[in-house]
Amino acid sequence: MVELRTLRAIVAGLRDSHLVRIFVGVATAAAIVGVAIPLRGTDPLPELVPAPQAMESADRTFFPRGPVRLGAGSRIIVRDAGLRGVASSLDEAFWSLTDVDVGLATTTTRLEARDGDVVVALDPGLEREEYRLEVTGAVEIRGGSPAAVSWGIATLLQISAYESGAVLVPRVRVRDIPAYPFRALVLDIASRPYALEQLQELVEFARFYKINHVQLRLINDDAVALPTSSLDTGRPWRVYARSDLRALETFAAERGVTVIPEIELLGAARALVSSRPGLFSLAEGHANPRSVHLARESAYEALDSIVGDAAQIFPRAPFIHIGGLDVSLRGFAADAETTEFMQAKGLESLAELQRYFTARVARMVSKRGRRPLIWDLPPKGAVPLPADVGILARGSSGEDVAEAVSDRRLVVNASPIPLDITPDRRGRMTELEAWSPLQWRHWSAEFPTGEAMELPSQVGVVGGAMPVWGLEGFLVLPALRRRLPRVAESLWSGAAGDGLSTRVDEVDATVMARLRPARVYARGRTDPEYDGPELNGADRFTEGVVVEAEPRVSGDRILVTFDGSDPAHLEGRRPGAMRLASSAPVRIQVHDPVGRVRGFPWLRFLERRPLDVRVTGGLEDEVTAVGEPIRFLDSVQVSVRWDEGEGKVRYSVSGEPPGPESALYEGPVAVGETARFRVRMFTEAGSPLGEAERVSLMRVTRISHLAGGLPARGSGPWRVPAANFVFDGLVDPSRHWTPPAWAENPWVEVDLGREVAVGGVTVYGSARGGRPGYRVAGAGSDGRWRPLVDRSRNAEGSVLEDKFEDEFDPQSLRVLRVELVRAADGSWPSLLEVAVLPPSLLTADRSTP
Repeated sequence: MVELRTLRAIVAGLRDSHLVRIFVGVATAAAIVGVAIPLRGTDPLPELVPAPQAMESADRTFFPRGPVRLGAGSRIIVRDAGLRGVASSLDEAFWSLTDVDVGLATTTTRLEARDGDVVVALDPGLEREEYRLEVTGAVEIRGGSPAAVSWGIATLLQISAYESGAVLVPRVRVRDIPAYPFRALVLDIASRPYALEQLQELVEFARFYKINHVQLRLINDDAVALPTSSLDTGRPWRVYARSDLRALETFAAERGVTVIPEIELLGAARALVSSRPGLFSLAEGHANPRSVHLARESAYEALDSIVGDAAQIFPRAPFIHIGGLDVSLRGFAADAETTEFMQAKGLESLAELQRYFTARVARMVSKRGRRPLIWDLPPKGAVPLPADVGILARGSSGEDVAEAVSDRRLVVNASPIPLDITPDRRGRMTELEAWSPLQWRHWSAEFPTGEAMELPSQVGVVGGAMPVWGLEGFLVLPALRRRLPRVAESLWSGAAGDGLSTRVDEVDATVMARLRPARVYARGRTDPEYDGPELNGADRFTEGVVVEAEPRVSGDRILVTFDGSDPAHLEGRRPGAMRLASSAPVRIQVHDPVGRVRGFPWLRFLERRPLDVRVTGGLEDEVTAVGEPIRFLDSVQVSVRWDEGEGKVRYSVSGEPPGPESALYEGPVAVGETARFRVRMFTEAGSPLGEAERVSLMRVTRISHLAGGLPARGSGPWRVPAANFVFDGLVDPSRHWTPPAWAENPWVEVDLGREVAVGGVTVYGSARGGRPGYRVAGAGSDGRWRPLVDRSRNAEGSVLEDKFEDEFDPQSLRVLRVELVRAADGSWPSLLEVAVLPPSLLTADRSTP
């Protein structure tokens, strides 16, 4: 087969018309004798993320005509009035990327398109999120809804090339529809306030990758950020302005994105409770600061008002999320008001009370024409949940995911691994590429999905959600930049396609050019998450840092402030190199030659962290001192690095902030016990330099016993793999087995594999406000259970103990079981380890029941 590029090269060298005629004759003869000459270009199709369902070249001429050029004189022709907002977002994007002003034509069905125009139209023959993009002489985008047209615009922006004053669009045809209809990004904007511009930037970012929902956590443990007249507004947290939230919803709608308000009313509601303690708190002595009162009518009236405020502020929101994350019912069992309420409502357990609360608040959402969402299903009980309740499933219980699917509920995968993004944890790129919306895995192995769980089919699962927890607003985009596209690919296309990493890199260049009209570079950073010269977040430095900024569009002006204020009042100039020697909030804004703001402002906090703390000798390899406690068996070495001569470094191991008189750091510090290591630099005069760095160190004790390392099982849906911690041979405070408050008669047991002689047990455990209560029983190969230890009265005590040793007459046992006893406050104890001991290992010193 003759390659087309070879023929093109020949034709390019022909200048005389008679030679062209000769060439055409040769080509004709080649066709007669069977030499294939394709009638379409061989240029590669453009890269897209997520990959479309179908894309092909629309240029089938023998001599390819090249891309369609959009520039001066091009128009956006809007065929339907409901598309003007979506079309205006395309106009804005073109101008931001290339300085091209494309006129929006008057809404009409009669205006004829010409070469270089863009036509957007609704097509009732397409599914709601289905779109068609065809680039011939003009660009035509048709969709089943404004959102679908927006996805076609996202494709157009991705495949185009940009040069000064022009947009070059390859001639292609795209047919596309998502595999999953629910594709969400969850932002925790109550814990860490975001500027309105940051939220708009993240919505634009989500649109590029066809993410159709952005969920905003407006009430959580840290703050009540929802503007509502039902609560005390004098609290020390930021409350967003109603006008800003409505402006954000409008901005999102113009990009096909819906905003979902989340108001945490049950699981992580510390701020809500503290805002009106007389209304939401349990009676004194039974306080549960993280849950509103579930058994008080006045509390339900206030919650109904809060739900109403959320519905009013977000009139377009199809869903309202009512929370239910990390629910604790501690204190309710001993509360007299709760007991009376449950008796009046015929509720027989705390599990049924939780279901009653969830159902009642869900109906508050439904009566306002919205669909209620929750985190995971509450425990099983006789109280039915409304059929329209959907779940963002964390996978805390594999059974609740299966139950929700079997009930034909809306199920959205919000698996902690690999979807969670936190200050200390975020999914690896390889995990994200391998993830499927049918897979769940929890960060903590205490949960059943600590080991991967996968559903056998797609039935019931409608999509996925990537949550961002506790990050400052300026850190979110850098954390999402390479991760959200990978999740979007699985949700839109059904699975990660070939060459995803390469495609993400190529598309990212266009996305960042749209969001960031200036390139900002720095030298001297130390943050391990982000390499390369261009600044994008979490930007730390130990000495000084040199910052340079340049506009992407020639002729633009850059304005900079170093206190976070709006630089619009400054005279525009290119600042050149800027050197920072201390932490500062930097805001960079780009204006075009006539003063219009281009793109989004660049907001970053450049943080000076003069100390670099590292730990060696733990159960992991050498790690930087951030995140969760570092576990070790015997001892670890803590080393600190800094610029010599800058000051003196002092430390403490008690967790107290070091002062100018604390121990002087003179070399690596050996730590052999659980400790909270803190270190800080001081001047010669004793003044602190920068913030104190900290790291938690947790000593783990290894013990040898008959059941050490054997697989265990427990009662209830929380049974595996956390039950394995009880018999893993490690006393590790970070790994324990704790049933939820609603559990009934929980137990954990181990099969020793054969009958062996057992003469006693040592139980390592803890309980809130007292000693752990439990009973121990054993069975031989005959399966007959016999009691061995009864420490049920421990649960009535008030002395904190964490180790109990019990000896009994030697028994020949195959299985040993520990049954927990509920404490006086209604909670269950935690088991860290149960050592099963032969008679030969017992000691004479015993604790007494």
